[in-house]
Amino acid sequence: MALTQGARTIRQPATPPSPWDTITLEEAPEDKCVPMQNLQYNSHRVRRLVFSGIVPSRYYNYTFSSLKEVCLQNIDLFLAEDEVGFDRNLQMFIFLNRHVERIDFENMPTLPGNNFWRAVFTHWRKLHELVVWTESSVTAESVGMFWRACTLPHSISFYKRVVIPRSNVLATLRFPCIRNLSMRFASVDSKSMGPSDQLTFFKACTDLKTLSWKVHNYDLRELEFAKALGSGVWPILEGLCFTGTTIPDDVLSDILLQGTELRSFMDGTGGFGPRAHAAMKEQHFCNITFLSIAGCPAFMSPMAQEVLSGCYQLVYFRADHILVEDILSSFQAWICQALEYLCVSIVKKPDADTTQDERVCQRIDKLNSLRYLDLRLPHHRPFTAPLPPEYKDRMALDPAVIMRFPRLATLRTGKALLV
Repeated sequence: MALTQGARTIRQPATPPSPWDTITLEEAPEDKCVPMQNLQYNSHRVRRLVFSGIVPSRYYNYTFSSLKEVCLQNIDLFLAEDEVGFDRNLQMFIFLNRHVERIDFENMPTLPGNNFWRAVFTHWRKLHELVVWTESSVTAESVGMFWRACTLPHSISFYKRVVIPRSNVLATLRFPCIRNLSMRFASVDSKSMGPSDQLTFFKACTDLKTLSWKVHNYDLRELEFAKALGSGVWPILEGLCFTGTTIPDDVLSDILLQGTELRSFMDGTGGFGPRAHAAMKEQHFCNITFLSIAGCPAFMSPMAQEVLSGCYQLVYFRADHILVEDILSSFQAWICQALEYLCVSIVKKPDADTTQDERVCQRIDKLNSLRYLDLRLPHHRPFTAPLPPEYKDRMALDPAVIMRFPRLATLRTGKALLV
């Protein structure tokens, strides 16, 4: 915080976080629980509350006036001695704490039931985020109310596979609040949501800005995902991320040619190749700020060189490799002066002299916004395609040469870049 006094700016020291900002209530013996008197006295300081296991009933009966985030973790409802009592306690807690903006679930094989989602939908009208961190499922009897509760948040993330039963309710709902989706569904049988059901859900999120979708043996051509994109279903969509089963190059090309101006794109399926690159160049080079094309064997060195010399707004770039000779033989400068993150193996011939290393480092050094740099060989970087057989003898840039450039020597490297 800064206060202005005349021509001087006086900076006040940042307030240290309170030990009561985040409190974890555990299913533990009485003498190891948070003392009730302390919790009651400091309840107004708690901003994040974690229920780890099924804790004693009395802990659900407090109002935490500053509470913004709730996490339910390490709870297996099928092993609960009193599932009905736990359900009732959660409803009371939701009723007493109506300002919650985020709910997380972790290590819960089954998400809470119908009454929980009804209480969320009724009382947590300020809910912005819903996050499921581990594999889980929604029960058949609660799926309708679960989807109604999902009309509230701006962001929903399933970071592991979630099994959701099919429901006719889904087709009747709209999700105008949702801006960001990160989805990993599990289609375990004909009764659970399949790819067409998932697309139905996405289409109902008409103000979607970013979509991250783990596809599992889905044929996006058959699903007509590109057609939906081109029809204007998502008029403000600006970010796409695909992971999972390989999406063919021509399908990715069709998606990228649909007229939507993307600022962020990631292909983690390994299918991105010449056709998708041509579509990206035609439609999105002027707008793209985040581009991750890692683990894609058909995305070759000249294409990566074109990205760096053609995407002037680029902030983050991750690819498998670039050949030194492609950089040095190009007359096009790297125009991405906003680039902060560069993660790519720049490789040279074994007999190359160090002047080539210096010339490449000079080019990198001109990227004035660069903060993170990872030039390691592919086998040192996860989710990265190996070098093609004809380049298997290639070497990384000489670290000693890189160290001669003071600014490059101070950049953060390695794991900081992993996305």
